[in-house]
Amino acid sequence: MVREYLPPVTTVNEANIDTFKGIDNAVFIAYLTPKDKELEAIFTAAAKANHRDFVFGLTYESVLAESGKFPIPSVVCHKLREGENEILAAPFDAKLFKQFMRATTTPIIGEMTKRNMNDYLGVR
Repeated sequence: MVREYLPPVTTVNEANIDTFKGIDNAVFIAYLTPKDKELEAIFTAAAKANHRDFVFGLTYESVLAESGKFPIPSVVCHKLREGENEILAAPFDAKLFKQFMRATTTPIIGEMTKRNMNDYLGVR
């Protein structure tokens, strides 16, 4: 529900980064410089197209990337449940970023339901 009230891309800074990373299970933050206009356009377009599914933030504050030891420019998927980060370092295009989003948000073990229980238990 929270992501419905957020803009497609939220400006992230030192004051809000910790809270922002905890909004959802997978939060994408682009760590860019003001010169990275092409990467920003790719990130913003993906954010607008996937706003209902994921949370996206953007920062130009290099201190935030340095504190996390992330390369600049890059996009990082902060995964709340796993407590880890996946990094997509530049250069990247829209297709590669889309693949990155899919790969980093697909659970290793999916939700167990009546529909897939036999598959997980090895029963046919």
